Amino acid sequence: MNKRKIGRLAGFVAAAGMTAGLVGGGVSMTGAYFQDTETGSIQGSTGEVDIKMASGTTLNTNFANLMPGGAPSSKTYTVKNVGTEAVDLYVDLSAGMPPGLTAADAATLQSQCGYLTFAITGDLGSTTLDACQLFTMAAGGPVKVADNVAASTARTVTVAASLDEDAGNVWASRSASGTIELIATQDGQTPTVQADQAAANDDQ
Repeated sequence: MNKRKIGRLAGFVAAAGMTAGLVGGGVSMTGAYFQDTETGSIQGSTGEVDIKMASGTTLNTNFANLMPGGAPSSKTYTVKNVGTEAVDLYVDLSAGMPPGLTAADAATLQSQCGYLTFAITGDLGSTTLDACQLFTMAAGGPVKVADNVAASTARTVTVAASLDEDAGNVWASRSASGTIELIATQDGQTPTVQADQAAANDDQ
């Protein structure tokens, strides 16, 4: 092969290589493809646990003039679930010792604290607490009174105080104060300190 043919062949090969390189480079750099998009919105919210006393009613209660062996003094409360979800209902009672006691009277009342009882009745039956539990804040409450109360429905709870017939004169003309709380929890949950405080704040 003469030098002229060799020169033409070399030029063709070089030109072909450049063309292939340009084509290859063009394919790798574009990366184009078709696509389409549909767009929607995302929203979210949280529910709430909320109870209210029936119109015209209050938790404030005075169990007055209890007598040994006498008829119980009771009050019925109607509470409605105004939240978004089903709730469980609990009642929590607490009380302090009567003020102004001598050491001897205080000791006698402590020994007879089981004579003053509080029966708490709701959907789940009746549970009785005595003053021993209330005075000392011992185990006994909160008491579950209703289960799985649906939103927008109401329940009634009754608390009845009684003084046993064996209560002695040390109980005469005594008074004491305490608190009653109706507590709502998410269905299946038990009250916490936070829930207790929320219920107390709600009834202020």
